[in-house]
Amino acid sequence: MLKTLTLKGVAAKKFGRIHRFHVADIREMLRAMCSQVPGFKKYMSNAHHSGVRFAFFRDGENIGVEEFELTSTASNFTMMPVIEGAKQGGVLQIVIGAVALVAAFFTAGASFAAWAGAAGMSAAAIAGTTTALTGLGISMMLGGVVQMLTPQPKINIGASSSADNKPNYAFGAPVNTVAMGYPVPLLYGQREIGGAVISAGLFSSDQQ
Repeated sequence: MLKTLTLKGVAAKKFGRIHRFHVADIREMLRAMCSQVPGFKKYMSNAHHSGVRFAFFRDGENIGVEEFELTSTASNFTMMPVIEGAKQGGVLQIVIGAVALVAAFFTAGASFAAWAGAAGMSAAAIAGTTTALTGLGISMMLGGVVQMLTPQPKINIGASSSADNKPNYAFGAPVNTVAMGYPVPLLYGQREIGGAVISAGLFSSDQQ
């Protein structure tokens, strides 16, 4: 069925406003855009680096990524870039471009359904198993995308991290430097960082 995707804002300037393809739903529409429109896949994959998310609409109704598979009856789709922090971003369901592509290219258990049908499984069993695989697969794939998009802390273990002075990376509080040979800093103003211990000692005593 011929369906229409209308791009808004910067996306419309880059790739044109109206696109029409014979597709089943918005997932196939996004796959068609990635294969037929040069640069679209890269733009969607990297837009979050510039603080751009996307709002998707099905016949004028705002939808989230979990509703992509429920768009087969719609004939008009809209994709609108939303700058992070924009006013409309608080009232719309917005999606990271890379996450939208994951949802578009996920087969939703179609391969399993074809295999199970050939193996003689009943329609009810195929439907139930496919639904379970769909939820599990999307959760795993979206979890992987979120992990890739989330900045990971970098651990830099310096020369001062000897066996006697192992830093603890479980907390983000200021860390005091306890090591021999470091220069003594002079403080001007107010301190918001960890200090340097000039002298420290440990004494033990018996208590009776």
